[in-house]
Amino acid sequence: MQYLTTDDNAEMGRIVDQWLHELRQNYTSTQCQQAASLLGQWAGNAWQWCEGDEHGWVLKSFVRWVNDHDIVLNWAIPGLLRGWE
Repeated sequence: MQYLTTDDNAEMGRIVDQWLHELRQNYTSTQCQQAASLLGQWAGNAWQWCEGDEHGWVLKSFVRWVNDHDIVLNWAIPGLLRGWE
């Protein structure tokens, strides 16, 4: 299990790159670039909101992938507290 205590480090960048690499197996390059941009907006807004991903599809996809790879994001992600189904 891997623990990340902050989203402001090189390891987080490597994890995002791995997620995007796996996304490329099912999505186009353009869709992956859009996902990267939206995830960057989530991070830039302290994980609280993202214009263009109001339902959190990209954020939830990333967090599911992280969980599936036994990675713990050891900080709060307020965007996940909205009760999305």
